[in-house]
Amino acid sequence: GVLENIFGYVFHDQTVKGTLALQSKLLDLNPWIAGESEPLQAIELPAKVEFLLAADCQKVLFDKLEMKNVKGNLLLKDQKLSLLDLNANMLQGSLRTSGEYSYIPPKKPEMFFDVLIDNFAIPETFTSFVTVQKFMPLSEKMDGKFSGQLTLNSALDQNLLPVMSALTSKGSLVVPKVKITDTDIFNKLSEKLSLSALHNPALSDVNPTYSIKNGRFYVEPFKFNIDKYLIEATGSNGIDQSVDYAMKVHVPAAELRDQANAAISQFIKTDANMLSSGTVVVDVKVGGTFKNPVLNVSGANVLEGATDPLKAAADAEAAKQKAEAERKMKEELEKKKKEAEQKLKDKLKGIWKKD
Repeated sequence: GVLENIFGYVFHDQTVKGTLALQSKLLDLNPWIAGESEPLQAIELPAKVEFLLAADCQKVLFDKLEMKNVKGNLLLKDQKLSLLDLNANMLQGSLRTSGEYSYIPPKKPEMFFDVLIDNFAIPETFTSFVTVQKFMPLSEKMDGKFSGQLTLNSALDQNLLPVMSALTSKGSLVVPKVKITDTDIFNKLSEKLSLSALHNPALSDVNPTYSIKNGRFYVEPFKFNIDKYLIEATGSNGIDQSVDYAMKVHVPAAELRDQANAAISQFIKTDANMLSSGTVVVDVKVGGTFKNPVLNVSGANVLEGATDPLKAAADAEAAKQKAEAERKMKEELEKKKKEAEQKLKDKLKGIWKKD
């Protein structure tokens, strides 16, 4: 490495500059982390220091994380520690991120990260990050992988932990397949709608866009599949474990015939046995908490795209009668037109005969 202008820094209040290239097969940072009795403390970064660390490590150990093929740069400048284009393999996938940490009293320490995730394992992600535990507690019950792009911004407490009520984040996630087990929300939904596929369900094509603000995790309307059922969902949950979600469950109409599903049939305003095709959409509101969810099913506007044979026959007959009436009217108009033309011809003949 190189260190420049150290005497100017010490004696003349000038800026000291330096660079260091770090290469290692194993970099264990855990000995540098204080134990539980002495947690990490926020550190005010020095002014008039510019230092660049370029790291290339085969393996890095940090707390619960094991990262491989770690490459990136750390820049200390203007009392900010910036992480520049860090790439690493971790949590069965890969990470690319840039960000910064700053602490200039009396302000609280702050962090900002821009993150690109590829194929992270959900269980390991949950155990590794407190933000996931607080804002996405349902992920504790998930088995699968996800990718995504997100930004994260938060004030930090004196132990360098995010202040959850002040944390903000935006991003989009891609979850091709995920299995959810032993969750009260889906198991109660399965029981309420008498749909066994919703009990410990396997979800596919889950691609939500989310934001975090004021201590709540908000998800924009998105769709996913469970077996043959399409589900639409939107809503939010909070760090207090409260939930406020709305879902639309699309059920094939054929499943509701012959009392195959009386739980859903009761919400339909027409006879379920008259439904031959299409889907029935059931509206579900989810409130309460993750541990004690309250589900309410609404029967409003549940019929969508389903075919009622009697109604279809009536519509067909009405269309037939309308076409017949239009045909007769056209014939009558044509008849009157010909009669008027004939009268005009006869009148003209009479005029010519008089001459």
